[in-house]
Amino acid sequence: MQLTVTNQGVPLGRAELTPAGFTVAVLSPLPAYSSVRGTIRSASEFLWRLGVLAAHSQAANVRLDPAALSRAASLPLELQDPTGANVTADYVNILEYPDPADPPLLVARFGQSGASVLAPKPIPPSEEDNRSSRPDV
Repeated sequence: MQLTVTNQGVPLGRAELTPAGFTVAVLSPLPAYSSVRGTIRSASEFLWRLGVLAAHSQAANVRLDPAALSRAASLPLELQDPTGANVTADYVNILEYPDPADPPLLVARFGQSGASVLAPKPIPPSEEDNRSSRPDV
């Protein structure tokens, strides 16, 4: 299914993926992607240098910039299906490769979201109901 990644309703790019489980797909950027590319690129470079996204870590030579990750994490990325309806995901991220000529990757996780409404805690029956009481587990 082709999904569109948006940031506050502005389409950033499209990717072909199945919204189930953990998925990674190549993102085809749209013109508005340039408005967030610097933020995403800084965070991606930080992760690549730490070795999170690479086989060999260069952490000893890296000036740590946790703010780069915070800026990227604060981008409100959403997914929309071809009809424009929102697609619920646990998280949506975009990662840039070290070579700027390579297309970005869309990383998303589906199906692990918690319930938006908590289940009510059952009240054990009272002894007045002539039922045996049992511990509340």
